[in-house]
Amino acid sequence: ARHSIVDLGNKKNLALSTLEELTRAATQARIDRARRQAAYESLRDAEPANLEVVLNSPTIKDLKGRLTDLQRQYAEKQELFKPDYPDMVALRSQIEIVREQLDTETASIREQVVGGAETAYRTVLNEEERLAGLERSQRIRLQELERNFAEYGNLKSRLDAKKEMRAGLIKRRDETGVLNRMDDTLAGNVWLVEAAQVPVAPFRPNKKLNIVLALFIGLGLGVGLAFFFEYLDNSVKSAEDLERLVGVSALGVIQALRRRGHGKVVALDSGGRAVGVEMIAHEAPKSGHAEAYRDLRTTLLLSSPDQPPRVLMVTSGQPREGKTVTSLNVAISLAQIGKKVLIIDADLRKPRIHKVLGLERKIGLSSWLTGTVPWTEIIVPTPVPGLSAIASGPIPPNPAELLTSNNFRTLLDEMRARNTFDHVVLDTPPVLAVADPVIVSALVDGVLLVVEGGQTPHQSVTAALDKLNAANARVLGAVLNNLDLGTNDYYSYRYGYRYGYKYGYYTHPESELQPGDDRSGAAVAGTGTKTGAGGRV
Repeated sequence: ARHSIVDLGNKKNLALSTLEELTRAATQARIDRARRQAAYESLRDAEPANLEVVLNSPTIKDLKGRLTDLQRQYAEKQELFKPDYPDMVALRSQIEIVREQLDTETASIREQVVGGAETAYRTVLNEEERLAGLERSQRIRLQELERNFAEYGNLKSRLDAKKEMRAGLIKRRDETGVLNRMDDTLAGNVWLVEAAQVPVAPFRPNKKLNIVLALFIGLGLGVGLAFFFEYLDNSVKSAEDLERLVGVSALGVIQALRRRGHGKVVALDSGGRAVGVEMIAHEAPKSGHAEAYRDLRTTLLLSSPDQPPRVLMVTSGQPREGKTVTSLNVAISLAQIGKKVLIIDADLRKPRIHKVLGLERKIGLSSWLTGTVPWTEIIVPTPVPGLSAIASGPIPPNPAELLTSNNFRTLLDEMRARNTFDHVVLDTPPVLAVADPVIVSALVDGVLLVVEGGQTPHQSVTAALDKLNAANARVLGAVLNNLDLGTNDYYSYRYGYRYGYKYGYYTHPESELQPGDDRSGAAVAGTGTKTGAGGRV
């Protein structure tokens, strides 16, 4: 009663019925208001003379008739008299008076019609606002009633539950009384059938059985996960993978540098200094990595039946697979056998060769391609005997267009024709990143593709080869770079990484030396991150 809740059973609630009636009335009021508003705006914006009520007015018709008659008389006398004739002046005065009367009457009728339409519009507008307010108030009241009904339902449910609980307690009390009376009656009919025994061991759990099952299940899951992860790994991990999955020959394998603690195993130069990987073939020529690059050099020289490729392009499918360091060490290895070698930094987007060789980048390949300087001025010597270089020069806004120009083709033709250099090595961007290497691949004698072992998916290598083959490039093969040979005995023996060489310094992957040690030709440099042989440039 406090909340005015009335139980109507299946009938509609009074508040809901009232809301529906108000909603229908408000909707009808909005329709009437829209119709009245449209009529009012139409009359307000219409020309007074075009209004139907004006056209049908007897007064207006009479004034128009008088005006027409006066104008007719004026036109007839105009043929006989001049405009300043008194009769003509009088007629013009009468015409003006009738026109003013016609305009006044038209304005008066329009004002009455528009005023009546506006009054009707304002009336239905006020009615619409009133009904909308009543509708909002009724909606709020209905929501309040719904909350009260919900509270009433909750209270009723709790009351019903407590009634059921009370009935159950009364029933159990009665049953307990009956059982107590039965126990008193049957107490003399109970006897011991068998004595209970104390168990000597727990029945559950069976620890031995659980341990055996856990071992077998864990072993099975471990083997299954190992095969599953091996199935998910689609990277190229060996030369066999290159030939089997991609269909390209592996011309060489470069081992990954290994970390020990907070350091990384690198080679030493003749002065005992730790060297990096960018110029390891020059700074540590007796290291295992330098020998791997010499082995790659030999394979490249024997890759063509007629003559070794004079203009060699080095690229990769993706960034950071080691193409720049591979280009440098291949060029250094060629220079070490007495060849005159030129290395060109054809990566006009992210050049790096000038940093490794310590060269200036003010002028270079882009300077020649844009016609700024002659090609003889962009060739500079390097610290490596027999090796010259052409830096990238200033980074241009349109590298692909420059490499497509005739100037670049002319430069390569000059290198071939003059026989100034025995070999020209071009370092280019990744094939899958930009179009530059695809353009250059059609102008060189051979392409060497760098693949990072254990990291690069074979789909990426296949996509890179497809782009090169589409340009009719001559792909000599691939070099498997940054490959972890620690668990691969075949590669360890093949490239001399596991047991080293009899002479000189070399990189030993199983070494545990500390910084400064010099035993068995291995050393550990200071702190640093893990870097693959050939680097990731």
